Amino acid sequence: MLRIFIGIPSTDQLHADMMMSLVQLNQDIFQKPLAENMGLSITNRRGSLLVDSREKLVEEALEKEASHILFLDSDMTFPSDSLHRLIAHDLPCVACNYVQRVIPANSNTRDVNGEPMMTYTDSTGLEVARSAGFGVTLIKADVFKKLSKPWFDTVWLQKGEDQVYWPESLQLVGEDVFFYKKVKHELDIDLMIDHDISKEVGHVGNFEYTNNLAGIS
Repeated sequence: MLRIFIGIPSTDQLHADMMMSLVQLNQDIFQKPLAENMGLSITNRRGSLLVDSREKLVEEALEKEASHILFLDSDMTFPSDSLHRLIAHDLPCVACNYVQRVIPANSNTRDVNGEPMMTYTDSTGLEVARSAGFGVTLIKADVFKKLSKPWFDTVWLQKGEDQVYWPESLQLVGEDVFFYKKVKHELDIDLMIDHDISKEVGHVGNFEYTNNLAGIS
């Protein structure tokens, strides 16, 4: 049976644009069911520790016997048919490429060589990636069943090395990169990026508007 668990980690707020995307996605799912007797649950896990929130969301998804986990971050926008398009690939891990909330925008995804992966207007299809943000990500529940815990962690690594090192030459590895490194190391599963959906995904942020923007010094 197809059981979809939508997990949304957040602090104390969800962006209005994200909520509208979620409402439209939910509507699309019920108007065009993916399967007969499909199960769907949506959980918002609030907390200040993102690692813990993601871990608890997966635990809840497995308790509910989910077949797939769709991670949606509280500051993302996405097309209403995102789930239909992602699940059609029938892949263990498939995600969307999106940019960080900085100007100029930087990609949040790294290709197989560790370089920023760009989604251009003519980009299409799927591409293997080394890591990506979890903003819009679909993962089969079996991946977590086979993967050792913790599934997510934030660790300091020696630059260029996959080992914990202290006290110098350090770089911080987020919970998303940690997960994909572990999945590749333990299960030899590649992360795939859907460039077509990526072109319709947004990363919502706050922006300070000043007189300088109007050319007033």
